[in-house]
Amino acid sequence: LGDVYKRQSQDNGTRQRIGERLRQAQRANPGPSDLASERMAMLGQLGFSDAIEDGWIESLIESQSADGSFYWEAGGDTHPHPTGVGLWAIASWRRVR
Repeated sequence: LGDVYKRQSQDNGTRQRIGERLRQAQRANPGPSDLASERMAMLGQLGFSDAIEDGWIESLIESQSADGSFYWEAGGDTHPHPTGVGLWAIASWRRVR
C-alpha cells in the first residue's frame, strides 16, 4: 500500500501544478475562445471548479450565438467542438454555484 499512497501523493502534486498553470493561462487570456473554454473545462475536471471565475463564464455566455452554440473564433462559424467545451466549462462552473 505504501507505493499506492506515494503514487496518489505524486498524482495530486501533478494535478495541483496543472491546475495552477491552467489558472495562470486563463488569467492571462480571459476572453472567450475555444482554448479558454478548454482551460475552464479542465479546471472543473481536475476538481478546481471553484477556481473558474464568474467573469470568465459571463464573457463566454455573452459570446454564444443566438442558437446557443459557440464559435471557433469571434466572427467565425459556430462548431460542435467549441460548443461542447463551452457547455462543459459552464457545467463545471455551475457545480460550485
